[in-house]
Amino acid sequence: MRQRIVSTGPTGAPSAQGRLRQTARLRDRLSGRFRQGLRAERRRQAHRHLEILGSLGLTDAFQEGRLRRDIRGAAARRASAVYTANLITVWLFSIPVVIVVTVVVLMQSEFRSGSSAGTLLASYVGGAGVASGLTLMPLSVVTLTYFLAPSLRRVFEKAALYVIFGAASPVFLFFAVTTWEPAPGAPATDLKAAASGALTMSGICIAATGSLAFSQWLTNYFDARWCHPYDHIALFLLGTAASIRRDRRRWHDDSQVTKWRAWLEIVAAQVERDAPLSRRVGTAEGGSHAELRDEARRIAAVVRHHKRALAEAHSPHDVDTVVTSLVHGTQAFCAGDRAALLTNAPAQVAPRVGRFAAVALRLVPAAVLIAAGIFLPLVPAVAQSELAANLRWYLVVMGAITFLTTRQDLATKIGEATARVLFK
Repeated sequence: MRQRIVSTGPTGAPSAQGRLRQTARLRDRLSGRFRQGLRAERRRQAHRHLEILGSLGLTDAFQEGRLRRDIRGAAARRASAVYTANLITVWLFSIPVVIVVTVVVLMQSEFRSGSSAGTLLASYVGGAGVASGLTLMPLSVVTLTYFLAPSLRRVFEKAALYVIFGAASPVFLFFAVTTWEPAPGAPATDLKAAASGALTMSGICIAATGSLAFSQWLTNYFDARWCHPYDHIALFLLGTAASIRRDRRRWHDDSQVTKWRAWLEIVAAQVERDAPLSRRVGTAEGGSHAELRDEARRIAAVVRHHKRALAEAHSPHDVDTVVTSLVHGTQAFCAGDRAALLTNAPAQVAPRVGRFAAVALRLVPAAVLIAAGIFLPLVPAVAQSELAANLRWYLVVMGAITFLTTRQDLATKIGEATARVLFK
């Protein structure tokens, strides 16, 4: 039996050299586990995407061979970025933060010893349930939008992240105050237990959403260093083509066609984000960046053109035509052939303004007018005027009109009528 000899110092404790060797062995062990897990994830993702490619039933052996090589490489590179980002996120955020939040809250609660464990547990779980309801209730609206408005599904993940974080933050602050300063006359033990449960749950939500945001940023960071510029687009476009082909006999199902169109919109949005090559060409290089951005819009327009083809499909053959075109696009993205991608693109495409961007463009001037209506009459020189209240109402009304309508002539007429009544 082999004995492990560890060098010790005069007091019998491991020497500095022994500790260094132990640290090196631990580092090598962790590094080996990481490489082993990374290789397994790369193989799994490559196998999964090759199965997706095989489901397309390509008849051209040469085309399929090239695609298999390109897709295998793209899937492996993408898997490396995602696996590494997720692993770092788990270690840096999820486990330590959740444990620290839970332990600190429980240690600082100072429960009275007179309460039973069952009462404390019930209060703690009840508080956690209340916090969960307050945090996740706004998410139900976003989830409902996800099912009722397929065109908005590409923003669902970000919207859900912002909603959970925005709802959890005030819940956390409120119950933090409740935990440290219980209301006079209230049963302090049960109140603190409930507040601690709510504080823990909202803290977990904040930590979870923060870790998701960090993971997404870290994935983009590794994408920029390990992946080819169009890997993400190629893999998603391949999956979209395979999904459309699998359900092509449901071309008559309106809900299925709506899903197909939503997937293509996600691909087009991804093209507009990645195809300008913003990671390589900064916005400071005005001419090159503007040219690449215009080309990205034109390529995205080609992807969106397939949405109409699917909407007008009248047989599985029409759907197969779209799938064939998407496969050719996947091959061009894998090869980085922008010339092939621009072959059937329109000569010029106007910038698209998203729904949320359009709302924001109307919301900002409206918010400025309403804020002016609230605060301007508080200025001493204005407050002394007899028309201060009328000015407040006029600005508030104009702010509401600015947000509710885009017709300038209608807003002008309403503004003139309001001014005649308030300032006669």
